Amino acid sequence: MGWFLLSLQVGLALLLSIAAIQKALQSSQFSAALRLSHVPSAAVAPVAVAVPAVEALLAGALVVSTPGSLPIAFAATVLLLTMFTAWVGWVRAKRIRIRCGCFGSGSPAVDFRTITRNVLTLVASGAGLLLATWADSPLPVASPWMASAAISIGLGLALGLGLRAAVPVLVLSLDRLQRRQVPDLDADGRL
Repeated sequence: MGWFLLSLQVGLALLLSIAAIQKALQSSQFSAALRLSHVPSAAVAPVAVAVPAVEALLAGALVVSTPGSLPIAFAATVLLLTMFTAWVGWVRAKRIRIRCGCFGSGSPAVDFRTITRNVLTLVASGAGLLLATWADSPLPVASPWMASAAISIGLGLALGLGLRAAVPVLVLSLDRLQRRQVPDLDADGRL
């Protein structure tokens, strides 16, 4: 059973890593999917930053967790995948035609296959949670350095995504400068 647990750890970690990287590289696609699915506009930017960061953190946690904390990593993965599955199910039920943005621009439109893929991934993470409570993984216990590196990667990803989302607001471009309304001044330089 330990090897099956190992395969679930590595498989889900790879899946979450790929999803996090694709969302980070093509964050506009995921943000557009959130907006088009009627997520409140104030929540789009925080969710678009938080989801890839959480995915990266969970991918690391699934691989570097101690035997005592591995069930917690699987439980958090189950929670995240439950939210994804509920979201794509809601999008499908409302008949909103969007690409999920789950794996960047290559993501298919939300359909029955998307929901099936999410349910199967959710079942795999649930199986991992059950196995992690009574079986040991053959992976060696990670050192504190490995664990802090995994956490740092997730936090770095979140910071990078946050900065990427903030750049258009923080940097005044020539176009925005030209569009600004400058009041007319008289000959003496007064308004």
